[in-house]
Amino acid sequence: MDFSQIGNIIVGSIPAVAAVGFFLHRIERRFNFLMIEHEILVKDYCDRNNIEVHDLPTRVRGIR
Repeated sequence: MDFSQIGNIIVGSIPAVAAVGFFLHRIERRFNFLMIEHEILVKDYCDRNNIEVHDLPTRVRGIR
């Protein structure tokens, strides 16, 4: 078993792992932004229609 080839494979895969990690980080930041924006819109909808946010049928009400 040639450990130098294993080392080359590990070192060669570091840029790919870093790129995938960066891509996943960008996706997470985008989804967090969209989730915050969604909550703002839901709150605005509830304020305009005089209903409570927890009364919406799409909100989870614990274990069923």
